[in-house]
Amino acid sequence: MRAIRDGKLYDTATAEKIFSCCRKVAGKEIAWLPGYCFMQTHDIDIYRTKSGAYFEHDVDAGDIRPITEYEATDIVRRLDADKYIELFGDVPEA
Repeated sequence: MRAIRDGKLYDTATAEKIFSCCRKVAGKEIAWLPGYCFMQTHDIDIYRTKSGAYFEHDVDAGDIRPITEYEATDIVRRLDADKYIELFGDVPEA
């Protein structure tokens, strides 16, 4: 998928996919039972371009959104420590 955002081309075919995850879609509850709330989710892929820019591709919505390096590293850090270390280097042990 290709998209132009802020005058720059973001292309999933030429960028490196570095991480995949699911994200809840706000306001899209699909079922509610006492004590439970089932949310709609979208598959999200995070890419890094050859020039070092980051973007996320919402696979289900077919949308591309540029993100900062901080946002990309924060998502990976919170969800997969091993992948974070693989992509961004060692972290001091506590």
